[in-house]
Amino acid sequence: MRAIPERKLAAIMLADIAGFSALMEKDEAGTFDRVRALREQLAAPKVSEHGGRIIKTTGDGFLAEFPSATAALQCAIVMQRQNHADQAGLPAEDRIHMRMGINVGDVIIDGDDVAGDGVVIAARLEPLAPLDGICVSSTVREHIRQELGIEYQDLGDQQVKNISRPIRAYRIDLAGSGGVIVKPADASSRPPKKAAMAIAASIAVIAAAGIGIAYKGMPPAKVAPYSPEDLRMTFAILPLSAPDGDKAAAQFANSVTEALIDRQTMSPWSRVVSRESVTEAQKKFTSARDLGQALHVRYLVRGNVTRSGDTFATTLSVVEGDTDQVLGTRDFKWPVSRPLSIWPDLDQAMGLLAGKGYMKELERTKRKKPEDLDVRDLTYLANHAWFNDKASYDVAMPLLRRALAEAPDDRLALLVVARINLCECRKKWAKNPAEQERIGEEAVDKYLSRFSDDRQMIQWKIYLNNLRGRFADSLVLVDRLLEKAPSDPGLLRDKAYLLLKLGNARDALPLIESALREEPSLWNRAEGAAVHYALGHYVEAAELAQRAIAEIPKKQLAEPEIGGILLIRAAAEARLGHTRQAAAVMDDFNALVPDARTVSAIRKWQDPRADLAGFEPLYEGLR
Repeated sequence: MRAIPERKLAAIMLADIAGFSALMEKDEAGTFDRVRALREQLAAPKVSEHGGRIIKTTGDGFLAEFPSATAALQCAIVMQRQNHADQAGLPAEDRIHMRMGINVGDVIIDGDDVAGDGVVIAARLEPLAPLDGICVSSTVREHIRQELGIEYQDLGDQQVKNISRPIRAYRIDLAGSGGVIVKPADASSRPPKKAAMAIAASIAVIAAAGIGIAYKGMPPAKVAPYSPEDLRMTFAILPLSAPDGDKAAAQFANSVTEALIDRQTMSPWSRVVSRESVTEAQKKFTSARDLGQALHVRYLVRGNVTRSGDTFATTLSVVEGDTDQVLGTRDFKWPVSRPLSIWPDLDQAMGLLAGKGYMKELERTKRKKPEDLDVRDLTYLANHAWFNDKASYDVAMPLLRRALAEAPDDRLALLVVARINLCECRKKWAKNPAEQERIGEEAVDKYLSRFSDDRQMIQWKIYLNNLRGRFADSLVLVDRLLEKAPSDPGLLRDKAYLLLKLGNARDALPLIESALREEPSLWNRAEGAAVHYALGHYVEAAELAQRAIAEIPKKQLAEPEIGGILLIRAAAEARLGHTRQAAAVMDDFNALVPDARTVSAIRKWQDPRADLAGFEPLYEGLR
């Protein structure tokens, strides 16, 4: 039977060569060879480096899928700059110029192919890009949370072929008088990275490693916790509206309103006023400006709910009170029959809207003089500086140490310290990952000693427990989170994983099956494959593993904690007597991990946290 196509959210890049027909007419064989070399020597490796995969190639371009908008745009910038450098020595009429379109949207996965609006829009954006440049949708623009040092030129709403609604597009012109360049997005407030590092070094001297250490050579920071006078990241959630007479939609709108308030109340990034205060203010005021002033907040979130068949459609917007400007809008749909949960859909939608407020606050912080920066300003700057590498870590940590020297228990600073010190990426560049782990764990423990119910920090503690094999301790924490979100698919998967590691695959099975019904993601499939294998359900294990492997970038499959999914599929196929399929999977595994060709070598290669690491029936299947 033909498999049912799967839908998912993805970042899609479509690249095309400008003037390809003219180049082919001039030198068909030479152009063909040059384009093939461009795909094989530039496009393929760069896409892979950024966690993407090339789905298909055409005579003059290619289509690629990425796990995030940031990865897709970073890859596009690198490729355009490299291609320009490679072509610079050729006569102008012989140079190969690319245009790229990038969109984030719902796509249909059908085997090795993709389709859907997400792909169509990327294809329609590509012709709008300049030579050696990029055109992105507003959805991509909203997803980019890092400063990539580029200028977005707003093209406004574009009516494109085969898409009924207008598409907001942004042009990224990387070409300047000196060739392909990257311009600072805000030259007055964002210095080049080397200059930023020099500035940070001049205002922060690292006196010792760890948290709570005082520093010399810096102007003193003001301690400015939230107070009635502090309007940074202050929100009012206005009750969502629903059509008159639709009691079900009205009830759902009320539930979403309460969930948003709960979400923002839990967030260390923001402060939210009570619903009662909002209700009283709305009796007197209607405009965003008046409501903001009456409630003493800077941002308002408003929205509406409509019912369409068996789905509630929700639209949320965040508005700046002072200007009545809509900073961002998010839409999501929810099945009528499914209980509302904050995680993950509502959390992601609200997180993106709150991020619009954060960027406004960051702009205000950048305009301050160094001596006027307070603890929250320093934390904003540190968070903004962090790019998952050593250079940005050396910028961010002195700012955070400076903040914690003034306010050792500052909630937000501790959170950012934990995040940048416990990231998996540290193992690739840190001189002493264990020391970073110690700093991060100290921040987590100090945070949880005061704010014991914070989901994000509890999950960091779970990560640390798992790192040390303390799975029973993690299980207690996951159960605590499940009390508040019993149907959350991510937490159900986490509990199934922990039960599996503790040798209880039987109780793990109904949990991972529930997670798969709620969210058929690749990670839920991978976990399901492990649980089914442990129970001897080899048909199910092989099928789930195969579907998960198809979605995981090859680069990640070489990692000791993730690549075990290949071993699970190989062992399951072998148990089923499918020798040829099992051998083919092991060939793929050995191409990625050439030194792990025996069971003893595989044991040594596997991360102890991997699902079936140390599970003897797995190795028996591999033998």
